[in-house]
Amino acid sequence: MFVSTTGVIWAVQQEGTHVTKRLGALLVLVVGQLVVACKQDAATSNAGGEEQIVRVCGSDDVYPLAEILARQFEKSKPGYHVVFSPPTHSRGGIAEVVSGTANVGLVSRPLSTEEQRGDSTYLHLAHDIVVFATHRGVAVRNLSRQQLLDIYAGKINNWKEAGGHDAPIVVLDRAEHTSLKIALRQQLFGPSFEVVRSAVVLERPDDLTTSLMEVENSIGYVSLGDTILQTLDASILQVDGTIPTLSNFRHGLYTITRPFGLLIGPRPSKNTMMFVDFVHSEDGQRTMESYGFPPVTMDLTIAVLPEQRLLTQEERYGPLVDYLSRHLGLQMRVRLKLLPDYSAAIEELKSGRSAAAFLGSLPFALARAQAGVEPLVRPEKDGVSQYRGLIVTRKDRGIRDWSDLKGKSFGFVDKSTTAGYIFPLLYFREHGIKHPDEYLGSVVYTGSHDLVFTKVFNGELDAGAAKDLILAEMAKSIPQITEELQVLAASPWVPNNTFVLSSKLDFPCFRCHSFVPSSPPPAAAGAPRQPEELRRVLTDLLLKLGEDPEGHRVLDALGADRFVPTTLEDLAAVDKMLREAGFDPHTYNP
Repeated sequence: MFVSTTGVIWAVQQEGTHVTKRLGALLVLVVGQLVVACKQDAATSNAGGEEQIVRVCGSDDVYPLAEILARQFEKSKPGYHVVFSPPTHSRGGIAEVVSGTANVGLVSRPLSTEEQRGDSTYLHLAHDIVVFATHRGVAVRNLSRQQLLDIYAGKINNWKEAGGHDAPIVVLDRAEHTSLKIALRQQLFGPSFEVVRSAVVLERPDDLTTSLMEVENSIGYVSLGDTILQTLDASILQVDGTIPTLSNFRHGLYTITRPFGLLIGPRPSKNTMMFVDFVHSEDGQRTMESYGFPPVTMDLTIAVLPEQRLLTQEERYGPLVDYLSRHLGLQMRVRLKLLPDYSAAIEELKSGRSAAAFLGSLPFALARAQAGVEPLVRPEKDGVSQYRGLIVTRKDRGIRDWSDLKGKSFGFVDKSTTAGYIFPLLYFREHGIKHPDEYLGSVVYTGSHDLVFTKVFNGELDAGAAKDLILAEMAKSIPQITEELQVLAASPWVPNNTFVLSSKLDFPCFRCHSFVPSSPPPAAAGAPRQPEELRRVLTDLLLKLGEDPEGHRVLDALGADRFVPTTLEDLAAVDKMLREAGFDPHTYNP
C-alpha cells in the first residue's frame, strides 16, 4: 500500500500546519498498517517450507535499488525469488530480521548503539548521494550551503534573492524520523536547526520527487539514485559550485550522503547468502553504480615504510596499488598509506588500521612476533631477493675500520631496521664497543636509508649504515656515489622487503561469510570473501605479475623483475641477529 500526497500539497500550502498535522497522523496510521503487513507477508512466505525464496522488508528509500538488484539476481539464478513485503522504515526491517520473519532488512541510516548490540550483522551496501533539486521552472542552478540553510530557515523566501525570478519559494521537507532528514541534520542543518513553518513535510521519497516535478517554484532534497531511477524531470542543483556526481563524490568534493545497508540474521540461510553474494559481486556493484549508487568498498590499506623519501615511495608503490585495485573487483579498494617511521607500521598492523605492508626484515620479525602477520612475497631483481646492511664512509675521509670511527659522526636509519641499526650495533659490539653513542662523536637517525647515503656522500656525516639495495638504486641517477663511497663492513643476507598481511582482516563481508562456510564460491571477478581467499588471491596476483603486460610497469616502478614467495624460514638470519643484540622480538619497542 502506498500513500501519495501530491494531491494534497496545494491544500497544505493553503491551510498550513493544521493540514500537515492531519497528513502526519494519516501517514503514521498507514505506516503502522505496513509494519503489520510486513510481518504477515513474511510469516505467510515462511509457511512454504524450504523454498528458494529470500524475504526482504525495510526502508522505503532502499526499495527501488533493492528491487533492481533482486530482478538482476533472479535472472542470474533461475529458481530463486526475492519477495518484498510492503515498505516501511529501517526500524521495521531491523525488527523483522531480529524476529526471523524476514531474511534481509533494508536500512537507510546507521544502526543505533542498541541495534548494534544484537546478533544480526549489518552489511554495507552503497552510498546514497543526497542532492538538492528544484522544479524545472526555477532558473537557479547553484546554491551555497549558506543559501540552502537560509532557504530552509525561511530567511530567503523568494527566488530573486538567490539569483532567480521573482517568485515565492515552496520548501519541500521530509519528516524528522526519515533517514534522509536525519542525514541532513547530521551533515548540513545541525540538531537545533529550525525549518521554516511553511515547509511542506512529506513522508515518502516518491512524494517528494513527484512534488518537485509538479509544484512550481519548489525546492527539495532527494536521492541522486532516485533521480536516475525515476527519470526526475527537475533541476539538480550544484552546491558551492560542485555538481553532485559519482566522480565528485569519490574525490571527496561532494560529501552529502547517507548509508544504505543490509541486515541479516545470525544464521542466514543459503538462499539469503546467494542474494548477498550477488549484491556484492562485480555484477551487483556495477548495477548499483549504473543507477547512481556508489558501492561501499572494503579498504585494503597497504602501509609503506620510509626507506626513501615519501614522494619516491609513492612513485614506487603507486602502480602496484592501481594494479591490485583493478584486479580485486569493485568491492575492494586498495589504498597506499605512507608512514612516517618504522614503528608506526607495526602499530598499524597490530590495530588493524592497515591490512598489509611492505616490511624490511626487522619490522617483519617484530610484526610477526607482535601482530601475527603472515608473509606472502618479496621482490627479486637480477636473481637477488635479499639485501645486506652496509657501513660506508667517503674514501677521502681516511677511515679504514671501526677504530677510525672514534669521535666521528655516524648515521643510523632507525631503531626498527636491520641494516640501519641492528647490524651496525652488532658491528660495534663485536669490537668491544657496547655503547656506540659514547664512542662516536655524534649520532644521527635519518629516518630513511637514502638519507644516510646522501649525508655521507655530501660529507655531512663521516659514516653511516643503510641497505645496499637502496645504494644500488641511488647509483642509477648518481653514478659517482659508489665511486666515492667505501664499504667498511657488510651484514649477513636477510630477505628483501616482504609483503605481509595482517591477521586482523575484519571486513564486514568476511564476518558475514564466516556464518555460512558452505555458501557458493564468488564469481571469478568478485572480491575475496575470506582471509584465506584474500591471501591466495594476492599471492597469485603478485607472483604472476611478470606474465601480465600491465604487471611489467608495476615491477619496473618497484625496481624488480618479479616477486618470489617468502617463508618464516627466511627470517632465520634476522632472528639470530636480534638474539645476539639481546633483543626479544615479542617485547622490543623501537
